[in-house]
Amino acid sequence: MKPEDVKACQKLWKYQDFMDRTSEFQGLDREKLKQMMPQMVKILMDRREKDPLIMYERIIEEIRKIWTASESMPVHGGWHHFLVPGILMQALRNNGHDFTEEDVKEAMERGRMIPGGGCGFQGVCGAGGAVGIVLSIVERSNPVHKEERSRALMGTSEAYKRIARIGGSRCCPLSTYTALNLGAKVLEDMGYKLELSKLSRRCTFSTLNDECHGPTCPYYPRPPSNRSKPS
Repeated sequence: MKPEDVKACQKLWKYQDFMDRTSEFQGLDREKLKQMMPQMVKILMDRREKDPLIMYERIIEEIRKIWTASESMPVHGGWHHFLVPGILMQALRNNGHDFTEEDVKEAMERGRMIPGGGCGFQGVCGAGGAVGIVLSIVERSNPVHKEERSRALMGTSEAYKRIARIGGSRCCPLSTYTALNLGAKVLEDMGYKLELSKLSRRCTFSTLNDECHGPTCPYYPRPPSNRSKPS
């Protein structure tokens, strides 16, 4: 959104007022977005990357190609809530771990339960919540388990802490990078190794994000060198 739109939205503290206004500013057709969800799921299910960070970036590229819900695909949106846990589960499968398509779909369904805008209205980030979702599926845990339930809570809690420490206004790519990186490392500690590329300064979304945090974000790409080329 434009700076003036962000300023207008900062005055809205009721959930539905905010969601309606941001959709208006983005020109977002919610019905068309809903119709696109099965296509997004298929794009994810077809991915074969072993690195969840690379998989995320390529999935967004593919979704952008089919996007019809607004003039251009917003950087922020509730689709991250189901994509992020789905990506971690799909990465587990692609790295040879014994999980199924059903596990990936279960992860996405749980992520879909977290409402859009939850970070600012409920203190629950959909991308960060992916860590707990995936841990609970990996361990086949539920609310009546003891240690497993605690590990899922701790995974989500750590993701939230890291996202909160970086600070700033909403940034779905920032939250996604943080959650995927943490999730992969927690899973590795549990014996589920994933390929994982370098995270620092890798963001591919900064030029598309009017609300980008800029150099204060650890994922913000480094500017090109100002050194003159040799003659």
